[in-house]
Amino acid sequence: MKNIFKYTLSAFILGGVLFSCNEDDMDDQNYKNLEENSVHFESTGNGLPEATSGIIPIVAFYSSTNHTTDVTANVNLEGNTSDFEFVNSDLTYNFPAGVYSDTIFIQLNDNFNTDGDRELVFTLASVSNDANLGYPGPESLYSTYTLTVVDDDCAYTLEELGNASWSGSDNAAGDEGPNTSQIVSSYDGTNLYLEGIAYGWLTNSNYWDEEIVESYPVLVNIAADGSLTIEEQLLAITLWDNEIQPDYYIRATGRYESCSERMIINYDLIQGGAILRSYTETITKNN
Repeated sequence: MKNIFKYTLSAFILGGVLFSCNEDDMDDQNYKNLEENSVHFESTGNGLPEATSGIIPIVAFYSSTNHTTDVTANVNLEGNTSDFEFVNSDLTYNFPAGVYSDTIFIQLNDNFNTDGDRELVFTLASVSNDANLGYPGPESLYSTYTLTVVDDDCAYTLEELGNASWSGSDNAAGDEGPNTSQIVSSYDGTNLYLEGIAYGWLTNSNYWDEEIVESYPVLVNIAADGSLTIEEQLLAITLWDNEIQPDYYIRATGRYESCSERMIINYDLIQGGAILRSYTETITKNN
């Protein structure tokens, strides 16, 4: 019984000593870390679509218990610099005395190419007072920030759009709509044409109720960024109450969203030299 008691007591004392040593070591290590100056990123990275339009902050912090002098940290960058632009900043973090954070601001450039995801890797390279780069320790955690630029472009051709069928509607309201789209596309080997813009509104039997007797495809220009333009062109000749009406013309701006295969057409319908109606017709390519 005494032997068991002695063994238990010894184990308790030994355990207490071991626990006490570990606790002291942990406190010393924490204190040491607090005493060591360091510069580190707020996080290890992020992923954003390349079409992101807002300004992107990349934040770094300076950790110190005695921050009485200005500190500067330099950053190395790996990646394609054409993917972004600096906004009132560069590859330097500045921490004036008493200031513990700074931010590099960038803005992504959408290249409108289907070229896959890319990475911009920001790495802390040097600091003016020899502080740790990243958290203290052999891993140098948070010394690198990786921004993944996610490719959000989808390939298409004008021929593909010209040979497609479409469905959609306009945004007319009340008695005037909305109206089912009657747009048909075509391709002549070089250019894309749309025929039937605003026909849903023109032939709406509950409102305008005209009959299309002559229909004209209109030339559509789609830029590399997806923006769409239709210069003013003859659209249609119509019949109402058995009489030919003044010619209709159309002009439009808009956008083709290649990944969602959606075309947004903001049109002005013109008759007699004046805008008769302005609506948006949105169509989606049928699979």
